[in-house]
Amino acid sequence: MVAVSFNPGFALLLGAALVLVTPSQMRSWVALAASLAALALAFTPSFGQHGAFAQIGLEVAPLRLDALSQTFGMIFALVTIMLALHGGGARSREEEAALLVHAGGALGAVYAGDFVAFVALAELSTLAAVALLLSRSDAAAKAAGQRLFGWQALSSVLFLSGAAFAIAQQGSASFEQLSARTPAGLLIFLALGVKAGFPIAHVWLKDAAPRGSAAGTTALLVFTSMLGVYGLARSFAGEPALVAIGVAMTLAPALHAMAEDDLRRALAYGMTAQTGFIVACIGLGSPLAIAAAAAHAMATALAFTLLAMALGAVLERTGTTRASQLGGLAATMPVTAGLACVAALSIAGAPFTAGFASLALVFDAFARDDATLVYFALVVAAGAAVAHTAVKIPYAAFFAPPRARSSPPSTFGEAHLAMLAAVVLIVGIGVAPGWLYAFLPPDPVTFTPYDWGRLMVHVQLATFAGIAFLAALVGKLYAADETPFDLRDVDALIHGPLWRLVQMIGAAAERFHLFWRGLEAAGAARLGRWADRFLSVADRPARRVAADGVWLLALPAALLALIFVFAR
Repeated sequence: MVAVSFNPGFALLLGAALVLVTPSQMRSWVALAASLAALALAFTPSFGQHGAFAQIGLEVAPLRLDALSQTFGMIFALVTIMLALHGGGARSREEEAALLVHAGGALGAVYAGDFVAFVALAELSTLAAVALLLSRSDAAAKAAGQRLFGWQALSSVLFLSGAAFAIAQQGSASFEQLSARTPAGLLIFLALGVKAGFPIAHVWLKDAAPRGSAAGTTALLVFTSMLGVYGLARSFAGEPALVAIGVAMTLAPALHAMAEDDLRRALAYGMTAQTGFIVACIGLGSPLAIAAAAAHAMATALAFTLLAMALGAVLERTGTTRASQLGGLAATMPVTAGLACVAALSIAGAPFTAGFASLALVFDAFARDDATLVYFALVVAAGAAVAHTAVKIPYAAFFAPPRARSSPPSTFGEAHLAMLAAVVLIVGIGVAPGWLYAFLPPDPVTFTPYDWGRLMVHVQLATFAGIAFLAALVGKLYAADETPFDLRDVDALIHGPLWRLVQMIGAAAERFHLFWRGLEAAGAARLGRWADRFLSVADRPARRVAADGVWLLALPAALLALIFVFAR
């Protein structure tokens, strides 16, 4: 039997090309076939590097397969399958193609073994993500797409600069372990931090995610941020700074997520918080912590895919995802409400869900490392996540007292089929986590999450999170009964004073440039006039013995004659 060594992301890119020429009735089938092919290709070759070739004097490895790339590749392929099931026939061919390119670029980058292939595929994915927003008719979505392009362009410039330093230092383009204490490592660290949503950079996700379609929001939540996480796990496992950054990511979004009126924006904050758990585990760097990071990436991707699709269904039926305009939808959308509750239970780490299987690994990794302070900070963050994401979003959309919006009863459709697939995986991992643990890097993990000690931790988390949510309701931190509003994050500074400062610097630079060009033009004009006078004198007919041109020509001639005489 001949083993196939083909980067799985290329199957999705090929599917994107086919979608552009496929009738609308067949687009979802083409996308599903490409997604299934990508998943199959993730398990076909043996571990190792395949198909390497030389390019501009560097070795390019389009396929490098190991446990880490296989786990993240499986995450991306499964989410792409759900997006294909979500109802590709109802999307435009441009959006369907952009979704497949977004997923295919991210999936291909996961399997890339060198800087060149990684950055090429990652930026292809980024361009498709921007296209998902720019292709929408909403002016706010187009503006968010432009801002997303700015953030990801910054990430690209940082990564390419770091890669150039790394290639110069190590003599190869291999994408391996780096140190954030070197210029190359620091630049790549910051580039991947932008994609993963480090503090300050996290605003790109909460800005872009609510502006996409139901499928577009799901893709924006999962592919770019999880690609950044993969890059950190590949190159910066054990970097101590990641622990502090991860804890900050888990705690900082809590108040914003709780008070946010737009539920899809609150979901983006929740995604940042869950990504923080993964980043902290990568920073810890022990084998169990890396396994916990990969497991929690799987659980997070599945739960947030499901919840994003549920909110997409709410948006389609009501025209809004604002908490102040929703409520009581469980009566008319019972299937969507039930499926969303499964996602909420997984985010809360409830037993028999994927979230429990992954959070148990996360807590155990820090408990074994004697990182007591970080352990308790993550426990608090997990409880906060239950309140601001797992409880608030389903409650506000489906179970809160009905407000202005109403919708006709829904029927089971393609979107529910995609959500049901996510539910099967969430519950399947929760009930039998051993099959996921067998794939986790760096080695198969033998771990039993179901013992009384771990169960009691999660029961206490759920209890105290419920109390915190009720306190937020009483204290009106969760202001669902008020008029629609938008919270401002650090983007208020970025888009306000800092942007005005950038504009002032740009205007000053433009004035200096115009001044300098004026000096250059004046100097060139002065030089031209001098040359014109010289040539007019030199070309004048010899009517005067002491003409200026004659003297100018005679002096160098006399000098040459003296040199010739004395040289003899």
